[in-house]
Parts: sequence; C-alpha cells; structure tokens
Amino acid sequence: MSALTLALALANPDRTQVEGHIAMTDLGTPLSNTTFLGAAKGEVYGMAHTPTRFQLPWLRPTSPIQGLYLSGQDIVTDGVLGAAIGGVLCAIGVGFRSLFDGGWRAILKAIKLLL
Repeated sequence: MSALTLALALANPDRTQVEGHIAMTDLGTPLSNTTFLGAAKGEVYGMAHTPTRFQLPWLRPTSPIQGLYLSGQDIVTDGVLGAAIGGVLCAIGVGFRSLFDGGWRAILKAIKLLL
C-alpha cells in the first residue's frame, strides 16, 4: 500500500461515496520539496521563518529605493493571509491611508471577507 493510498484510507475510512470519482491524487513531502522545488531547507512558502528573518530592516513594505514598494507573504508571514496583510501594509505605505481611516478594525474586516 502506498503512502497516498494509506493517507486517503485514513482520511475517509468509508470510501464508498468517493470510490471511482477520484481522477487524480498527489502527495508531497519535505523530500518532494527538496527534489522538485529545489527547496533544500523546505522554504516553499518564501523565506525561512526564523527570528532573524522577522528582524531584517529591509523586509518592510517601504524600501530605501524611492518608488519601490514590497508586497506579498514575505512582508508579514507565509500563506494567503500573510500575502493579503502584506498587500494591505504595502497599500498603506504607498499612501492609501485614507482607505484605512478605521484603523485595524477596517483591515480585519477586509481580511474576514477574504476568508
């Protein structure tokens, strides 16, 4: 029994409803990330999440280069929510503060809409 077959069996012991309806399955492991993505340390979601990484002075929405703004998951944290928050912080850095006059309450409301 393959690892994928075992995982599917554990996730859904009564497979009668899905039997014959699964067109494709895939399984990823840290070894898969190393082999296929070239992520030797597992950083498939951006930079390594170490305490040092969160203290980097250049990893902010605004940069020392005039007109260059950074956005995305590496500004805050990994994943879709991290990317969304990174986008909001970048927009504030660009000068769209008037959109966020409600402070964090407005930002949290926008994030809730994404979820």
